[in-house]
Amino acid sequence: IAIMSGNFVQRAECALLDKYARAEAVIRAGADLVVELPFPFCSAGAESFAAAGTWLAHAMGADTLAFGVSEDRGDLYERIADVLTSLAFSQDFLAESKKYPEYGMAQIREKCLQKHFVEDISAVLHSPNDILAIEYVKSIRTTGYPLKIRPIRRLSDRDDPCFVGATAIREKLSRREEVSFHMPDNSFAVLERESGEGRLADPARLRDMMFIHLRRRGDMPPFAEGNGGVLERLVRGAEQASDGEEMFSLAATKKYTNARLRRAALFDLLSVMEEDVKRLPAYTLLLAANAVGCTHLSSVKKTMPIPILTKPSDERILGEEARSMYKKAKEADRLYTLCRKDVPPADSYLRCTPYIE
Repeated sequence: IAIMSGNFVQRAECALLDKYARAEAVIRAGADLVVELPFPFCSAGAESFAAAGTWLAHAMGADTLAFGVSEDRGDLYERIADVLTSLAFSQDFLAESKKYPEYGMAQIREKCLQKHFVEDISAVLHSPNDILAIEYVKSIRTTGYPLKIRPIRRLSDRDDPCFVGATAIREKLSRREEVSFHMPDNSFAVLERESGEGRLADPARLRDMMFIHLRRRGDMPPFAEGNGGVLERLVRGAEQASDGEEMFSLAATKKYTNARLRRAALFDLLSVMEEDVKRLPAYTLLLAANAVGCTHLSSVKKTMPIPILTKPSDERILGEEARSMYKKAKEADRLYTLCRKDVPPADSYLRCTPYIE
């Protein structure tokens, strides 16, 4: 079972390929079932992203949570999660936050955590994959989900020149360089087809829409991730910049990560409240499956604690909370159509059906 971000991803950017094309590539690569980690959870900070992901894994009947990490670090993720869930850490974090108001949350967290370890753990706390790994373990610990963990070391160009990450592949594509060498044949076939049809998304379009929105923004309270001066920096950057890229460059600071700034801008554009990302998904959407996946889905569908939509038009089966969440996800999908180079109709993703192999 693959739990995959929708049309927006955790670094708060539009995905290069839409969720149905990527889900097809996942099935072609050997998965049996792909469901969506819906918006806004797919673009939330590590804690909310992990909480939503582990909840969906549990809801789908999984017994093991597998995730990519930069290195095999043994039981370090469990040890860090133990500290993070302790009362002593909470008290220390609060005290350090008051003592160093100029520091961001990530900096204070690292400062407090390092006190509990003899070895230097800074590399782990600066790796996005490892940060998520810690949050997965922490979520499982605090909820009691019966999920075993299986960290899988991601191969990189240190292992073989053909292994590069998604960021490097996107950069190569932007420079019109060949990427087939870095991708499985089935995945490249999907990319080549979508590119040929003009269906790739352009992150610059999203940045510029954020820029226009923030420059025109009135005097409203900040939305999710915009507190602590983040929104003010973005608005100031928008007022001085000539495009979205320059806006983020001007807003950048040591206190706030680039991902935090992008999330704040995206959530402001889509009016995502803090409570929207603090809840758990009240539904999921089927994106792709093969025969094995369809059989599993049939066996768990009636006992799942949340509904699974087999196509977007099935929203009538949703309860009030799930329908409210789904409305926000539909708004995100409408925004995504403006990021695509072919700019399809706004309601395109309401007419999509899962890829079934």
